[in-house]
Amino acid sequence: MRKLLLLLLLVNYSVFAQLKIKDDKTVFYEEVIETDKTTKEVHDAVEEFLATNSGNSNYTIKINNEDQILSKGQISVIGPNKLEIVLNTEFKDGRYRILMDPISWNGKSPLTESMNFDKEKAKEDMKQMYIDKGMEKTYEKKDKKGEIDADIQEFVKMQTMLYDKSKEKIINFANSLKKYVSNKENSEW
Repeated sequence: MRKLLLLLLLVNYSVFAQLKIKDDKTVFYEEVIETDKTTKEVHDAVEEFLATNSGNSNYTIKINNEDQILSKGQISVIGPNKLEIVLNTEFKDGRYRILMDPISWNGKSPLTESMNFDKEKAKEDMKQMYIDKGMEKTYEKKDKKGEIDADIQEFVKMQTMLYDKSKEKIINFANSLKKYVSNKENSEW
C-alpha cells in the first residue's frame, strides 16, 4: 500500500512538474524532451501537429525556422473560458523544448497561481459593487445573514476548479504534442 501511494505521488509530481510559477505568480509551462529524432523530424512533426491536431482553427504559426516554431492559439477550458497561449517550440538534435509563456485568459489577464483566492479582497470588492449600485443596506443585511461569505466561498470554489481545469488542459495539450512527435513516422512518399 505504501509503495502504491509513493508511486501515485511520483506520477502526480511528474505530471505537474513542468508547470512553473514566476516571481509575479504567473503560470507557465516548460519542458525539455529527449528524443532520438533529428531536428528536422521533430520540427516537421510539431508543424504538422499544430496544423492538424491542435483542435483550433485559430491556431497560427508566427515564426517558423528550422530550429524554432513560435505559435499562438487558444485552449478551451470550460464553457466560454479559454486560455490564450504563446507556444515556443525549439529544436536541437536529440532534444526539443516546449515553452508555453505567456498564458492568459482570453488574452486579457494572465493565468496566475492565486486566481483571486483572496477572500478579504473579494469581500471588499463585493461591498464596493453594492455601494456603487446604491445597495449598501442590502449588502449589510446579507452580510449579517452570512450570505456574502457564502457567495465568496462559492466564488473561491469556482475559481479553484477553473484553475485546476486550466492546469489539466495545459498538461494534456503538451502531452498530446509530445505523443504526436514520438509517434510520427517519416514518410518515404
